[in-house]
Amino acid sequence: IKNAICPLCGTEIHTYGKTGSYRTERYAFDLRCQSVELMELHGSLHHCSNCGYVFNEEDKIPTNASETIKTEAYKTCDGLDLCNEPTVEKYYKYALIQLQSENFYGAFYAFLFGAWVCDDRKNKELSIVMRKKALEVFDILWEKDEISEGFYLVRADLLRRVGDFETVIKDYSNFDRVCFRDDRVLIARMQVILSKQNDDKCYYIPDYTALLS
Repeated sequence: IKNAICPLCGTEIHTYGKTGSYRTERYAFDLRCQSVELMELHGSLHHCSNCGYVFNEEDKIPTNASETIKTEAYKTCDGLDLCNEPTVEKYYKYALIQLQSENFYGAFYAFLFGAWVCDDRKNKELSIVMRKKALEVFDILWEKDEISEGFYLVRADLLRRVGDFETVIKDYSNFDRVCFRDDRVLIARMQVILSKQNDDKCYYIPDYTALLS
């Protein structure tokens, strides 16, 4: 347990800090490292009990944060019932703050991290909601032409994990025509194979060698 100070209202908050360490040998197709556990995700954001602001201590305060936290969308997480999912609530609210300040990558990863928490909690229904929100932000980044090949592959995993198999098959079957890096082509091919099997489970990057052999 550690203390943090809300940068918006100055309230002292008792919160959990990050624990554990990161390994890099196994990543899921949505880029989650295998060793990133719930406590690490829980400890990366703070939720002020006084004003409701959700923040990362390393961030600067967005200029419109005071207005954002007063909105009904922020207070209710767009009407979602997250009373039993406080960590997901933190990531959802953090994502809304990032969206209002047009930090779209920050919003994307906040929704994605929230989905990871749902995975740990075995809350598949809510994990689908969070991944769909991440995909909405992806579309914004796509329109701004700010998407790399690697990031485009993360989209394939998000689509497959929410059950949109048809889009994965349609958009990634010919990935080798736009990408010439073998590892990425193989990952795209695996996503298509899994989608044809209506498989929405989590897989790690080394898994594609076994599935394609």
